[in-house]
Amino acid sequence: MVVYGIGSIESYEPPRLQLSLALLLHRHLSLPDPIEIFDPILTSLECAAIAMLGFNVLEVDEMGRREVRSPTLFYMPHCEAKMYDNLLAENWKEKEGGGLDRIVVLGNSFKEYETYVYGMGKASRIVEEARFVVKASSITTEVGIVNGGGVKEEDEVEDGFFKAFNNTNWHCFGSHK
Repeated sequence: MVVYGIGSIESYEPPRLQLSLALLLHRHLSLPDPIEIFDPILTSLECAAIAMLGFNVLEVDEMGRREVRSPTLFYMPHCEAKMYDNLLAENWKEKEGGGLDRIVVLGNSFKEYETYVYGMGKASRIVEEARFVVKASSITTEVGIVNGGGVKEEDEVEDGFFKAFNNTNWHCFGSHK
């Protein structure tokens, strides 16, 4: 399991909730290896705390460019389109699905990115940054998660639940979707 873009757990409630979900998923799915995590804004104190929870804190910013050789869950809460695009590009093979069938992504809706890209037109920088996200839409099964039984942003007072998990979806690819 790899976590990119968790945010500052010291400063904000949503990243703490997202980190908690990562721990619960790792435990529930009985994943064998420690969770690897990276966010460039994590302080040394946050990295130490995360390491004490059993995470392997990555020292190099991969920018999502990780090619996998075995099944891997990527948890990427609210990452920029370019991060998802880099991950897909690294694992793309010309045959349908290719290396993508070894990954599952829990993160922002690819369909929302696709809608945004088509709304921006061909001249936009975001079109180039999300080309694999858009390309993958035909071989992706996307399943949204429900935010606490329909919690809406205007209902949220201070717990950050909506901000932590809004627009979060499971993404599976190719023949293993």
